[in-house]
Amino acid sequence: MSTNKSNEWVPLAAGGYNRVYVNVKSGLVFKSAHNPELDTDTPERSVRLWNILNPYLHPKAQLSTIMIDGAKVYGWTCPYVRNQYNKQPSSLNYLSWVKTDRTAYKQALQDLETRKEEDQAIVASLIDIYNRTGRVIVDAAVPGNFVTIEPGKAICIDIGMALLLEKQETDCLNAYTSRKSDVSNMTWTAVHTDIYTRILQDKNSPFPETVLMTKALLFIRAYRPDIRNIDFLKKSKSCIEQLANAYDAESDTAHDNGIELLDQKRPVNLISIKKACTEKLLGYIHSRGTLDQGNMFQASWITKFFRNTLLTQLKIDSAQLLIKKINNAQSINEIKTAVVEASEPRLLKKGFNSNFSTVLGLCKVISQIPPSASPELSYRSRSQSQ
Repeated sequence: MSTNKSNEWVPLAAGGYNRVYVNVKSGLVFKSAHNPELDTDTPERSVRLWNILNPYLHPKAQLSTIMIDGAKVYGWTCPYVRNQYNKQPSSLNYLSWVKTDRTAYKQALQDLETRKEEDQAIVASLIDIYNRTGRVIVDAAVPGNFVTIEPGKAICIDIGMALLLEKQETDCLNAYTSRKSDVSNMTWTAVHTDIYTRILQDKNSPFPETVLMTKALLFIRAYRPDIRNIDFLKKSKSCIEQLANAYDAESDTAHDNGIELLDQKRPVNLISIKKACTEKLLGYIHSRGTLDQGNMFQASWITKFFRNTLLTQLKIDSAQLLIKKINNAQSINEIKTAVVEASEPRLLKKGFNSNFSTVLGLCKVISQIPPSASPELSYRSRSQSQ
């Protein structure tokens, strides 16, 4: 997409990563990175992640070049999403201050209710995103990062931190894949427990339920990345609080309680590890094309025109063989061995940052999760084993 009508694009905001312009007439927002050489927030990655996080929005995000002050600017566009609430939520301090003014007090109460509704909508969106993608929006509680478009439905419009977490996860998993041995999950865990503590520890956040949910999801992602369906959190605030407390890890007991809760909801065993690894590998295959009834791979048009089709076919063959080995495995150790054997240099040297490398790394992490009811369930035992 390209346009020379620079007068239609007006500045909207400037974040830490992007300059943002809006074209009200077309209903689009244009974003351009401050530093084009920073690979964390490239237009290509941003377009891909936006469309993954917001599949219900149209038009889809896409790469774009527009004219700003007579110069061509490269970036990407996405829909201009408006918040259904016009007012910013009021604080509790403000509510106390206006008690002497009945009209202002009534408005403050409405603003507090608005804040609660937005908070609940963001929480619902976080669950939906995790169920579909396994991703955590770590700064979801920052005002303005999510927009409520209708009651109970919020949209993530700032994906900068999601891109950063994705890069950190990818770097970690690719490093795991390159090792021809078992790996420790300690680095993977640290990626999720060390990130953005300033926001998650903010006791005055306008969205406290979102903060709790974010912590709960980061704990799940750090210690149980095999879990994809978290619907059990929808009707249990106590579960969310228990996992959030486990994430804060102020004591071994709190951490162990979180691990025990997840083991109760989603037990870890040979069958569950087989299922989780198979799902990850099939996800990679389907990102490159489709499988027919005979399990023959048919490349997508994107794969045919923009990827090395020979290398992709080799990776698909390796993924299918690994799925077969995993399904035939009689023990978790057999799964670990099969994953290590699949990490062939010839498949990684030309596409080390590919999805296949990342998926193999994630399968390694999943195969290292101690089975339920194991002595390794304790926090100290897990830490030592990692």
